[in-house]
Amino acid sequence: MKEVYDTSRKKVYAVIFISCITALTLQYWKITEHFDWALYDMQMPLWSTAAPDDVVIIAIDDKSIERIGRWPWSRSVHAQLIDMLSEFKTGPVVLNILFSEPTRNNTTDDIDLAQSISRNKQVILPITGITRSTEEGVYELLPIPELLQAAHSIGHSDLELDIDSKFRRVFLYAGLNEARWPNLAAAALFMSNETKQLPGQRNETSPPNRPNIWVRDYYVMIPLIGAPKHFKTISYADVLEGSISSKDLSGKYIFIGSTAKGLNSGYATSLQLQNIMSGVEIQANIFEAIRQHKTIREMSTSLKLLLTFILSFIGALLISRNNWAKSPLYLTGLLIVTVCISESLLIFAHTFIPIVPIGISLIISSLSISLLYIISLQDAVDTDALTGLSNRRFFDNNFKFYWRRGKRYQRPFSLLLIDIDFLKATTTPMAMLRAILH
Repeated sequence: MKEVYDTSRKKVYAVIFISCITALTLQYWKITEHFDWALYDMQMPLWSTAAPDDVVIIAIDDKSIERIGRWPWSRSVHAQLIDMLSEFKTGPVVLNILFSEPTRNNTTDDIDLAQSISRNKQVILPITGITRSTEEGVYELLPIPELLQAAHSIGHSDLELDIDSKFRRVFLYAGLNEARWPNLAAAALFMSNETKQLPGQRNETSPPNRPNIWVRDYYVMIPLIGAPKHFKTISYADVLEGSISSKDLSGKYIFIGSTAKGLNSGYATSLQLQNIMSGVEIQANIFEAIRQHKTIREMSTSLKLLLTFILSFIGALLISRNNWAKSPLYLTGLLIVTVCISESLLIFAHTFIPIVPIGISLIISSLSISLLYIISLQDAVDTDALTGLSNRRFFDNNFKFYWRRGKRYQRPFSLLLIDIDFLKATTTPMAMLRAILH
């Protein structure tokens, strides 16, 4: 069978080259991104952990809307809640509500809230970037001056959505023309001195040369530790009505935000079931991922392409070096090895690499090389192994084909018969030499 494989060796190398180029193209241009994210999502349940005891979400939920009244509430209501949290001696308070405009009818509400925030000394307020138009660019929505001055710090609430509109990653710094504001969750960690340096990949691309650009930096992927309502959640109304004791909140990190259906559309996440999660819950997940050092980084483009080429080339080479009939087994084994490498990088190195391009490359190699070998076997069946000439089987098949074609189209065809004298005297020494060499 060695002759069969040798006749197609150049074609096999061509297949290996094409499969590697295909893998690199798919990887570089992110053509299979949807499928890569789907595989990533399947691994996320492995990252689920128990909810921390020191993180509490105070939810503006449907029950709170029913008891307190329609949204938006008077800012004196928020002031009352902040004062209660001060009495409970809680930890940092992330108030994930945007107060970008002053109260229209009663300016004392703004003053009341500012004073409550100032007395608490641990409140973090959000900012975000809003696009006006393509010409005007982005502008920052900051808290009103009274609240901005009273707050301990501010953080951006900008969340990154992938091509399938799901949340998986965040930029830990962002801002107008300069990435200067930390994420809300990161600001809470800075306040408590639980971290001094944030993880994340630096943004090496230069921003467009025009004013009012929202710049982001320190990109990380966030594995969610559980489904929605995984963190301890208390209704806003229950806190205001005194149903919650101080021991339930004392010393805890507090995240305040909306979970009510009418106020919060939520974000699709990487979780397979119950995947709609509120913004305040996502901030709590970001907080815990950074604190537990469980953030994930995506492999750099150069390393990603290098590893893709190595795995695709070695895989295709191994498939080509073995019996084509066992190609499905080798393909299955190589796909399993590729998944194991990806999983190991994700678990132990917290590094994500898309592997769908590699899998497609291996499938192309397996199918193409198997097809080449089948064609080579067909040629071997129709060829005399000793002389390399077409044999009687080839003659019979082609004679029938041309006879039928001539009959169908009413066209004659020629048949040339040649009688070779002393053929046996020529082929016998060749057969003996062949037997000696093999």
